[in-house]
Amino acid sequence: MDTNYFEPDPIMSSYQILSSEEFVRTYLVKGDFGPEVPEEIRLSYEMHIGFIVKFIEVIFEKES
Repeated sequence: MDTNYFEPDPIMSSYQILSSEEFVRTYLVKGDFGPEVPEEIRLSYEMHIGFIVKFIEVIFEKES
């Protein structure tokens, strides 16, 4: 089975996820860290979320 990670999964339209903004708003967890969480954890979260958002944008751009 060939998997192309840069093609939107057809099931997304079943969930009425038709844009990268909708996907991010619906499925990505907002980082809500308490005051005791070290700064490097916060920065790592922001970096990874940034990568995921960009990846999702690329997937939805290819579909349109």
